[in-house]
Amino acid sequence: MAEKSDKETKLPAVEILEAAKALLGSGVAKGAEARDADGNSVDPTHEKAATYSIHGALTRAAFDRRDSTGLDAALLLLNTDHLQDPRNTGMSNQLNDEDIAKRFDFAIERAKGGPATPPYKDAEKEKQERRSKKRKDDGSEEEPNRST
Repeated sequence: MAEKSDKETKLPAVEILEAAKALLGSGVAKGAEARDADGNSVDPTHEKAATYSIHGALTRAAFDRRDSTGLDAALLLLNTDHLQDPRNTGMSNQLNDEDIAKRFDFAIERAKGGPATPPYKDAEKEKQERRSKKRKDDGSEEEPNRST
């Protein structure tokens, strides 16, 4: 019996996540689903789209494969840590390129049956921890009285 190639056994969501991650390698569009080479906002399926938001890259990857079911699965996989919906272009604004790549890597591994716990911290939770530590360091936050 002949072995199936990696291409034949890949789940549609994995293909979309990998393609979207590659599209984001040329830069992340801020404040729009996609931008052309001049920085103008364009539809992510437009032929002149040059950079993409996270959702824009996923949309383009699914469009190129004519696969909306794979897109839905990819969106769910990227949102597994309940951070923020990838459809929100603000997520692309809040994360740096390395964080975005980590999220895609985690989603791809999860789709292949990998671990359910992301190897990175929730950005909002991390922000809150830093604020709390700063308040403690500044002495502006007193420890709650635990005596009853």
